[in-house]
Amino acid sequence: MKIEKDTSPIPCWALGYIFNAEIEGITEEEIKLIDSFLSDIETINPPNEEPYFHKINFWGLATNFQDCETTHKQQQGEE
Repeated sequence: MKIEKDTSPIPCWALGYIFNAEIEGITEEEIKLIDSFLSDIETINPPNEEPYFHKINFWGLATNFQDCETTHKQQQGEE
């Protein structure tokens, strides 16, 4: 089985929810968006780089992001 690692930009406002299940300061819509993103993620590592300002349509308005190393869930039949 080949595991492919990727680097995914994650908005800084989502990191507390992803790594500590903190919901303070984020809306239900934002939680659903994060959960949607995480639905095909197998593992996600905490960021180790400085944040940067960017706009990614999936996440909405421009904001600060940090890159996290991720591995995606394999689809059935993939090896």
